[in-house]
Amino acid sequence: MNNDGSIAGQQLDSNEHNKRELISHNGISSSSTSSSRSFKKTFTNQYAIRIEGGDPNEADRLAIKYGYINLGVVSSFLNLSAKAFARKTNIRLMLFSLYIYLSLRIELILPGEEYFLFEDLHVRKRSSRRTRSAQTAYITREPHVQSIEQQVAKKRVKRGFKPLSSPVERRFPVVHQHRLKGNQLGNDLDMNVVAKDDTFSELPTNGQHDGAGGIYNLNDPLWSDMWYLNRATFDRGMDHNVKEAWDLGYTGRGIVVTILDDGLERTHPDIAPNYGRRGRGSIFVWASGNGGKDADSCNCDGYTNSIYTLSISSATEHGNIPWYSEACSSTLATAYSSGATGEKMIVTTDLHHSCTNAHTGTSASAPLAAGIVALTLEANPTLTWRDLQHIVVRTARPLNLRAGDWITNGVGRNVSHSFGFGLMDAGAMVKLASNWSSVPEQHKCIIAYPARYKTIPHGNRLQLQLYTDGCAGETLSRVIYLEHVQSIITLTAPKRGDIQIYLTSPSGTRSTLLAKRARDTSRTGFREWAFMTTHNWGEMAPGLWTLEIDNDGWDGLLLDSSLELVSATDRDTFVMISKLQTDIISDAELIRWDLVMYGTAAEVGPSGGMHSSILMARSISDGYHSDILLMDSSNGRSLYLNAFNFLNLFIFIVYNNIIWCNLHSSCI
Repeated sequence: MNNDGSIAGQQLDSNEHNKRELISHNGISSSSTSSSRSFKKTFTNQYAIRIEGGDPNEADRLAIKYGYINLGVVSSFLNLSAKAFARKTNIRLMLFSLYIYLSLRIELILPGEEYFLFEDLHVRKRSSRRTRSAQTAYITREPHVQSIEQQVAKKRVKRGFKPLSSPVERRFPVVHQHRLKGNQLGNDLDMNVVAKDDTFSELPTNGQHDGAGGIYNLNDPLWSDMWYLNRATFDRGMDHNVKEAWDLGYTGRGIVVTILDDGLERTHPDIAPNYGRRGRGSIFVWASGNGGKDADSCNCDGYTNSIYTLSISSATEHGNIPWYSEACSSTLATAYSSGATGEKMIVTTDLHHSCTNAHTGTSASAPLAAGIVALTLEANPTLTWRDLQHIVVRTARPLNLRAGDWITNGVGRNVSHSFGFGLMDAGAMVKLASNWSSVPEQHKCIIAYPARYKTIPHGNRLQLQLYTDGCAGETLSRVIYLEHVQSIITLTAPKRGDIQIYLTSPSGTRSTLLAKRARDTSRTGFREWAFMTTHNWGEMAPGLWTLEIDNDGWDGLLLDSSLELVSATDRDTFVMISKLQTDIISDAELIRWDLVMYGTAAEVGPSGGMHSSILMARSISDGYHSDILLMDSSNGRSLYLNAFNFLNLFIFIVYNNIIWCNLHSSCI
């Protein structure tokens, strides 16, 4: 991440298990959730044929005999979804066979090596009907042929939002989109929300309110539908408080909002001038994801899980958790969006110079958040990516957002896996930003867990504890006050979706780094995957950290684990694992756990910069974790105070030795 807020990197995709067929034609996955349209199958001239023993010579012989071209072994077989995989082989039998092979060194042919791709040049490359020929009938009679299946071409569909098909919505009529074409808006109508020179022109007092509590000359014909901007007069605290930002004269002038999606419509009259930031760098706002229906986790998305992005979740009109929302510990804040049938949706521009009042999903929340960020950047264009995150955390409102997992962290901030720190408040953000000073430089501290190779039996929990003083003796690595915390995990598991991971800080704040994901049937595990939490924001890093891993399935092997706490120095230096265990063994073992903390050597003040007061032990008011952990199931906090930890803390305070610990983790 550059100081100007720009970011470069690649998306980390942990969803390779979402392939639904044996073969995707030309390597295109068949998994798509972007459209409710159903397509007719298009059959190709290629066939997947399973030959017992996987003998390539037998495959060549059969291809020549029946007029096919042998394209080789199907290497993608082991990436099948659970349904397709279970249809082709028995998982337990295969694991047992692998065990026998590794123990006795007998020859073993994996199922993936038995599948070959044949092509028939006498058949059309594309057909709406399945090909029925004598040769396919005859080849199935061959003694070594177990099956043959004609392949289906996959269609590319624009990625987007899942159709409204929640259980609640099925009981109500579908809400139809309402669109206004350009000629319905009037030929001479300026599509900008504001009436004059990108600022609101205040009218003489006439008692006519715009619904936002102010008296403005708004000419957007859909303004009355923008409930998330204009209902503060009637429901206090139930909108994004943009009126207060407008009252201060901020409209986002000079701040460019760019859409990062599958398609761009640069010619749309409402957004054409908004591309580019004139070389000043970008702030990345990312939607947390719409996989809630499938119980997916946004911590498995490399962008939302990144410390460099503002990960934004959604809330419905009534402050509820939307059915599509993904809960995870990396979510920073929330913006409004759609909910169940009967709840209002979001107004936005649409294709072909039109508008709609039916935008849905977290894809509608992220643009609202970006607009609020634009107002904030106009108030202070020098803000960095970390400055903005501090401002969001300090101003977000948890009020009126309904979730069962709200907790208060060690410094008194309310936080939720579904809503982060709460609803973004435009007025509060611009006021805080106008006098904000840049936060101190970021530090990093790495502590290695001494033991390796720990078993994670199925149906059991592995608990690891690691104490750190926050790299007190290293000036450039000292951390006390936390921003982000990462646990970088390396592990294997027969079914990745059965793994659940939790992290508890010295202040007793317990984050769910990974919840159970029933549809994740991958057997690849995690390799140096950085699970991130924002829930420890402002807490103190030194103390005892606890990592818990639940395995609800077969035995899994934890290869490497590391913890990364992010707060305010230093360029990223990642912990690399020199060697990974690749053998599948009956007992899983912990190989390594590293504790990596990011932070600053001084507390961030109320308006940014360094706090002027001495170090206060705010994050440990409820006590440190002990070496012998006694857990209270109601809140996960430690019930026993370790005298050694307390003594270390006392020494820190007496000598005013402000410690910044940077925790870095590594993930499979």
